[in-house]
Order: sequence, then C-alpha cells, then structure tokens
Amino acid sequence: MMTTHRAWVYGDHVNTDVIFPGKYTYTLKTPEEIASKALEDLDPTFPSRYRPGMSSSQDVTGAVAAAGSRRSRH
Repeated sequence: MMTTHRAWVYGDHVNTDVIFPGKYTYTLKTPEEIASKALEDLDPTFPSRYRPGMSSSQDVTGAVAAAGSRRSRH
C-alpha cells in the first residue's frame, strides 16, 4: 500500500518565537486565531497552506527545534 503525505521542512534552530510570534501572546484567544499566525515569521504562507484535519502532515526541523523563547526568560 502506498500513501501520500505532506511535509513542511525548515532548517536548524527553529525557536518558539517563530513557531508562535510573541506579539500575539496576549491578544489571540481561540485555537483558530492562534493557528492563523503559526509560523508566520518563519513561513508566511504556512497558515494559508495548512488545512485542519491534515493529520498526515508533518513539520520537519533540523537541530535545536523549539528552542526556548526569549519570552520565557524574566
């Protein structure tokens, strides 16, 4: 059996600031609003290309994916 999947491939050091931009931390509330800004700074086309229910999709990053955010340091 053969299946087809989609992958978005990104480089190394994809930190949490580009996964979800800090400028939206306290302004967006619903999952739909949050999803519409996902990866906005890394790949502005991502929210328009991703569709809910794409369970066979994967985000692929290199080394140090989801490194800590500057926002987490007080």
